[in-house]
Amino acid sequence: MQNERQRILELVEKGTISAQEAITLLEALEQPSKSTQNVMNDVSNEGQHSSTEKESVFKEESYKSEQPQKDEEFSKYFQEEMKDFRKDLSQIGSLFMDMMNTAVKKVKEFDVTSPFGDKFEFTHTEEVAAEHVDKIIAELPNGNFSLETAEGDSFQVVCKVKAPLVNDSEEETRANFLEQFVVKEDGDSLRILSQLKLVQVNVKVLVPKEKLEKLSVRLMNGSVTLQDTDFEHLKVKTLNGAIKGAKFNFGKAEVDSSNGSIELTNVRGKDLEAETLNGRVYLDGALDEVEAKSVNGHVVVTTCSTNSSKIKAQTVAGAVELYVPRTISLSGKIVTNFGKVDVGIQDASKMESQDQFLSKVVRFDKEVENANRLFIEGESKTGAVLVRYTTTDEQQV
Repeated sequence: MQNERQRILELVEKGTISAQEAITLLEALEQPSKSTQNVMNDVSNEGQHSSTEKESVFKEESYKSEQPQKDEEFSKYFQEEMKDFRKDLSQIGSLFMDMMNTAVKKVKEFDVTSPFGDKFEFTHTEEVAAEHVDKIIAELPNGNFSLETAEGDSFQVVCKVKAPLVNDSEEETRANFLEQFVVKEDGDSLRILSQLKLVQVNVKVLVPKEKLEKLSVRLMNGSVTLQDTDFEHLKVKTLNGAIKGAKFNFGKAEVDSSNGSIELTNVRGKDLEAETLNGRVYLDGALDEVEAKSVNGHVVVTTCSTNSSKIKAQTVAGAVELYVPRTISLSGKIVTNFGKVDVGIQDASKMESQDQFLSKVVRFDKEVENANRLFIEGESKTGAVLVRYTTTDEQQV
C-alpha cells in the first residue's frame, strides 16, 4: 500500500493527475473492499483521462489561435486572386480594343479600286436652287460626306471621284459615273445617291441656309463631317467611319457608327442618341437629353445646359466620364463591375455606396431650390466611371 501511495504522489508531482484526484485515490486505498490492483487501475485510468483531456484542450486552444490567422491568410489570398482576375479582364478589354482598331485601320486603308487596274481621279460639281429645299438625303456606298454653310442662293454638291478606268478611257469613266450618281431635287428634298460600290466618291455639300429641317446621311464605308448648320432632325449612320461635328444646333439627333468614333463638340440640342460598336463617343455642348453607348471605347459626355434632364452613358470595354452643371438638382446612379467609381459631387445631399462581389454601385442626390433636375446613369463593365462638375458656361456654346 505504501508503494501505491508513493506512486500517487509521483503522479501529482508530474502533473499527470490533480490534487483532488490524488485525494480520491488515497481514500480508495483505505477501503478494504477495493483491491490494490483496482486502485492502481483507477490511478492509471485517471492519468490517461486527464492526459486526454489536457491534449484535447491544447488542440482546441491551438485551433482557436490558428483559425484567425488562417482566415486572414485566406482573405489576403482571395483579394489577390480578385485583383489578378480584374487585371486579366482589363487586359482582355484592351486586347479586344487593339484588335478592333487594327482591323478597322486595315479596312480603311484598303483601296477597293486597286485590284481593277489604273485609277482616274476627277472633280464633279452640281448646283441646285435652294428656294424650296429644306431636306437633304444622301446615300453613298463608298466615300466621305461633309456639309458646311456657304454664301450664295443655291446648294453646291462638290464630288471628288476616284474610279477605275473603263476601257482605258477617261471619257467613258466619267460617263459611267454620271449615269450612276444622282443629284436631284425631289419636292422639298435634295437627294444625293450613288450606286457605285467600287468607286470612291467624297461629297461636300455647301448649304446657303443656316438651318435645314432634316439631314439624313447613310454611308457604307466613309466618314461624316458637319459644321455650322442647324438641323431640326439629324440622322447619320455609317458602317465604317468616324462621325464628327462642331458648332451646330439640332432638335433631335441620331448618330450611329459600327466602326468609328463619334465626336460632337460645341453643339446645342434637345435630344441626342449616339452609339458605336468600336470607338470613342465624345459629346460636348448644351445638351438636354443624351444617350451614349459604346461596346469598345470610352464614353465622355459634357453638358452645360441648365435644362438638362437625362444623361445615360454605357460602355463595355472603356471608361465613362460625365460632366454636369453645378447649378441644377441631380439624381444619379453609377455602376461598374471591375473598375473604379469616382463621384466628385462634393455638395451632394445624399450619397449611398454598395460594394458587392463583381459590382460597385453609387447613388447620389443633390437638391437645388427652383432648379431643373438632371437624372444621371453611368455604367461600365470593365472601366472606371467618373462624375464631375463642368467648367463650361452655357453662354459659351
